[in-house]
Amino acid sequence: MILIFILIFLKKEKDTQTLFTLINIQKLDLTLLNMLYEKAGTCVSREEIKKSLWPTDDNANEKIDAHIKSIRKVLKEFQEYKLITVRGKGYYLRIP
Repeated sequence: MILIFILIFLKKEKDTQTLFTLINIQKLDLTLLNMLYEKAGTCVSREEIKKSLWPTDDNANEKIDAHIKSIRKVLKEFQEYKLITVRGKGYYLRIP
């Protein structure tokens, strides 16, 4: 399993200090999170995710579920970011 260490910078408006948070995230989780981030506020369909990450994999649905679950664990550290499920359609990332 490939783990990537990412340094995320969060600015707190009230105290002007920059917080640094180090997180572990798998490469595919990061790729999927980036896809959602680039289309923040817009629903990304499961089909679009499948075509982009697992175009020929019969187990793509299970993989999507697993990676979404993993991303949600990472986002617990960042309460202002929410990964929302749109039942029957896909997912979107709500950002501040």
